[in-house]
Amino acid sequence: MSAFLDGQVDDLRFGSIASSLDTYASELRCFLKFCRLVGAQPMPPSAATVQQFVAIFRSPDSAQKYLTALRWASDYLGEPTSEWDNRSLRQVLRGSLKVRSTAPRKKARAIRRELQRTLARIARRRGEISQATVYALAGTFLLRVPSEALPLDFEEAVEIEQNGRLALRINLKKRKNRPGGATLVRACSCPHDEILCPVHTLRDLVSAQRRQRRGRIFGMSPTSFNRSPSSRSR
Repeated sequence: MSAFLDGQVDDLRFGSIASSLDTYASELRCFLKFCRLVGAQPMPPSAATVQQFVAIFRSPDSAQKYLTALRWASDYLGEPTSEWDNRSLRQVLRGSLKVRSTAPRKKARAIRRELQRTLARIARRRGEISQATVYALAGTFLLRVPSEALPLDFEEAVEIEQNGRLALRINLKKRKNRPGGATLVRACSCPHDEILCPVHTLRDLVSAQRRQRRGRIFGMSPTSFNRSPSSRSR
């Protein structure tokens, strides 16, 4: 029993390491390239190397993100961080905040669920069944319309049964900041939210277009989608 539990612990630990490595891989590659460029030793890094690395960032928030990755890598390799993660580095970071900070950018606000329903209803009234389906899928799966929703193929959007309910499974080749893609599943939302139900809005599109579930789901570009009357209603 003890050996089994030890195996479970190892699985969890290695799973955590793999997940963290996937999260920090881009930042660590950047730091290694910087070290090669300036001829510095990457591990363990010197205080001067880390401070020079921080100095190349215009955004203090970006610098903090890369430092988090560097701290994780040092901990994983058993290297001490006290040599470089010290008061001097904190002074550089505070200086960066004072000198380089700009007015905070306004974050793009997501379209509220009720507005998505309104847009989908407008699209359906105007016979824009494709646009209505885009609103349903993008809103339910939180897809980026130009790069994730519009390029979808029927092979990537499959009806399944999950826990006794109909659901739609989407296999994305790329997902925002995850180049390896992602698999997303959302259940049928009928009858309380039929207008945005991912399963039945896609069925309605197939029925309206009298087509088989093959090839691209939406035959429109981001430009043509934005030019549709219901899109301009936003």
